[in-house]
Amino acid sequence: MKKKDAHLIETKIASEDIFRGKLLHVKRDTVRLPDDGTATREYIVHPGAVMIVPRLPDGTLLFERQYRYPLDRIFIEFPAGKIDPDETPEATARRELLEETGYEAARWSYLATLHPLITANSSKPSAPRSTKRSIGSIAARLPT
Repeated sequence: MKKKDAHLIETKIASEDIFRGKLLHVKRDTVRLPDDGTATREYIVHPGAVMIVPRLPDGTLLFERQYRYPLDRIFIEFPAGKIDPDETPEATARRELLEETGYEAARWSYLATLHPLITANSSKPSAPRSTKRSIGSIAARLPT
């Protein structure tokens, strides 16, 4: 963390589990604000995920159709999936691409790290903040 940002930092005073599910956990923390006040922060703990951007040799991007229960509809999206315990993001990407599309990539490259939902903490609850996972985006070049 940069010294110039110290005036923005909130410090955890207390933490409680609100809900512990198979995939998601909901937490409620009390934090000390930079002005010495306190506030409540509620957030979701998630194990982390990857999204694959598969590109065919002709440059076409490969999407898939997925039903998403919470919104009760079909979406067109890139293949993606959660990181299993003790699995690397690249291993997750390889597994998810094969499971969801039937393809295996000829080449892999890291694209970016995304935080699409700031209220979701994608990590193991015990991990220090500096090591918490988020959604990694990995490009896959598919063979002909």
